[in-house]
Amino acid sequence: MTSQPVLEPAEGSPVSAGKQLRSAREAAGLSIAQVSTALRIPELVIAALENEELGRLPEPIYITGLIKNYARHLKIAPEQILSTWPAGASVPLQRDARPSAPRERSINVGSAEGAWVGLRARSATTWSSLVQRVLQLGSIRIFAVGVGIFLALQFVRFIAPPSVTVSVPVEDVVTLQEGVLVATLSGTSPAGARINVTASGGSDVAVVADEQGNWSLQLPLSYGRTEVEMQAEDAATGSLSGEIVRRVFIVPLPAEFGPMLTAALPLDGVKLDSLPLGYELATAPGQEVAFSASSDGIQSISLDLLAGADGHLSGEIFLPAGEWVVRFSAAAPSGQKTEVERSVSISYSGAVVAVVGTEGSTWVRAWSDGAVDSSIGPNGSTIHVGEEFRFAADRVVELRFGDPRAVTITLNGRILKPLGTPGVLGSWSFNADGTVNTSARK
Repeated sequence: MTSQPVLEPAEGSPVSAGKQLRSAREAAGLSIAQVSTALRIPELVIAALENEELGRLPEPIYITGLIKNYARHLKIAPEQILSTWPAGASVPLQRDARPSAPRERSINVGSAEGAWVGLRARSATTWSSLVQRVLQLGSIRIFAVGVGIFLALQFVRFIAPPSVTVSVPVEDVVTLQEGVLVATLSGTSPAGARINVTASGGSDVAVVADEQGNWSLQLPLSYGRTEVEMQAEDAATGSLSGEIVRRVFIVPLPAEFGPMLTAALPLDGVKLDSLPLGYELATAPGQEVAFSASSDGIQSISLDLLAGADGHLSGEIFLPAGEWVVRFSAAAPSGQKTEVERSVSISYSGAVVAVVGTEGSTWVRAWSDGAVDSSIGPNGSTIHVGEEFRFAADRVVELRFGDPRAVTITLNGRILKPLGTPGVLGSWSFNADGTVNTSARK
């Protein structure tokens, strides 16, 4: 084992740290190049240490590590060198305690001119590693946020139904020219959504919205009225749009045909007990429709009805008990007619009274089977022109009027003759058997 050389200071001032390093190196028979290769420290740095050229050395915090490595390589005590290092270099004297800062184990540079590079590379590498970690953490967070947004969008997609809008046509009801039997429909919906189109004429079709959410289709029509319903469907979830968009197309019939007229109600052969006859018709906008009802081949009731701007008309008519044939008829300006006919059966198991305001207004009170009728309360109510009150009882309905001539009264579908005296209070009983009597009700 080679003994550690002991450097004795000369008489007077002690030997400097740089000279001690040079003497130890020369005593070991080593050149600066050999030390540089062994320690991987640039030759310029070793020479600067031996010559104590502080201007050519790195920051003081790195000099301590360089001196220790160099001294240990020469097998001399690092403390001996550090204790004599120039005070201006501010090199701390550290004995056996480890430095709190990370230890500089080696400096890898390619040439002597790069003496500073190795030292700064360590710091740059540390910062680069830190930056990389920060970027990695940032990338992970960005990825996590992206995944969260994607999952949130999918969740919203599952719970939120698709929507559908129709931009063509804008109008709810469209009257086309005679002979035009195709309608163009277009609008928007979520990309990829399926738009299901159902037409009253049986022409059910579907179209898929493109990547921009646009859709368009050509819908075959028939003469008369075609009602169209549109609803969007999510291809992935199968959920349907909450709102159904509707459009109506009307194609005028040729001159040799009568106006279009269809009846959803009444149903043919319907049997009604103590109920009015309801009707729902569809025809051309503003079309006049004549209603007639006959029993035992004798026409007994006729009314004139008028369709609204959308071609719809609906209502209720009280008919007396019996077997009835009812007809709805619409005529074209040319005289051509279209008729809808239904057979209905009417019966009553109690007393059903309808009161319609026809002449001004009047006060009305009502009792059903002896009890105050809950529909208008104990104090009664005022009926105005065009309004209708209905009362029903198992046995008898009793009514008191301020002016009995201001109303038209129907008992079990039969229109009664005017009662009482105009402007004079009066009370009557309307019985389930169809009879009418005066009443003592006040």
